[in-house]
Amino acid sequence: MLLLHRLLSSRVWALMLKEIQQILKNKQIIFLLLFPPTMQLLVFGLAFSPEVSKLSLGITDYSHSAASREFVSALTENNVFELYQQQPRALPVLR
Repeated sequence: MLLLHRLLSSRVWALMLKEIQQILKNKQIIFLLLFPPTMQLLVFGLAFSPEVSKLSLGITDYSHSAASREFVSALTENNVFELYQQQPRALPVLR
């Protein structure tokens, strides 16, 4: 309660009230404070989707077992990963 009383009786509160009054007097400032952030939220909300799909996936399968083939099919069946290249053996590393 003491903190609230100190805030209300301080110069910061008077400055806040003055700025709010100035903003409310000018319709152009109200528009500039409300319209651009609203448009950014709408545009970015529609442009960026949290859905991830069609990521390229390269696989090197050493075991060639049924379990490894099942693992690869489990990764690619939900369309998050797209099998880009499947190597039967490891390629030499170029340095």
